[in-house]
Parts: sequence; C-alpha cells; structure tokens
Amino acid sequence: MVKLAKDVMSSPVLTVGPDTPLTDLNRMFVEDELHGAPVVGESGRMVGFVSTADLLRAVEEEHEQPSAARSYFHETLEFSGPDWASAPADFQDRLSRLCTSDVMQTTVFTVGEDATVAEVATLL
Repeated sequence: MVKLAKDVMSSPVLTVGPDTPLTDLNRMFVEDELHGAPVVGESGRMVGFVSTADLLRAVEEEHEQPSAARSYFHETLEFSGPDWASAPADFQDRLSRLCTSDVMQTTVFTVGEDATVAEVATLL
C-alpha cells in the first residue's frame, strides 16, 4: 500500500505569524512539543517555515561568544533548546525583540495531501 502525505501529516496544523516574538515561539514549541511550524501571513497564505534549528541559530548568532550560548540551553528527553526563563535579562530582552520573520526560512515546498510519501521525500 502506498502511503500518502495525509497518512503521515499532523492535523490540525499549528501556525504562527511573522511577527511572533521568538520568546513566544519557543514557549509554543516547548508546550506543544513541536519542532517547527508554518508561518502564515495576514492573507492566510504560507510565507515561510520556522523550526527549532532556526531558533538555535538565532541564539548562536545573537550571542557574542557562541560557546557561552550553551548555558542558555534547556535539555530534556522531549526538547533541547533555548531556556529563555534562565537567560540574563538583557539577552532575553534582545531575543524578545526578534520575531519569527527574522529567522524563518522563506523557501518552502508544499504538497497536496494526496502526494505520495516518496514524492514528498524527493523535496526534502
């Protein structure tokens, strides 16, 4: 039996807006156990995708000494990422001013729910 995208995709899909602060995005990722989310503009169209990796890159880029950024990470069996709550106030404030649109990927691929998993895999 051929598996289709609708057989493996998550539903409903939790989306974020391009103006979502990174602190809110991280909280959502942790609370909902997500590793990424589509970014949807005011028109309801997908304008990008943001992942945990994008958040981690933002932490690394915003910190002057990348090796010290590791102290801001929180690791559990479910999640490994920035721990905004324990970050110093100035660092947390800087990141709270960064939005999803600052770190999201704008080159995205979409497929219909009837695409085969093999077809989807060729796009990754």
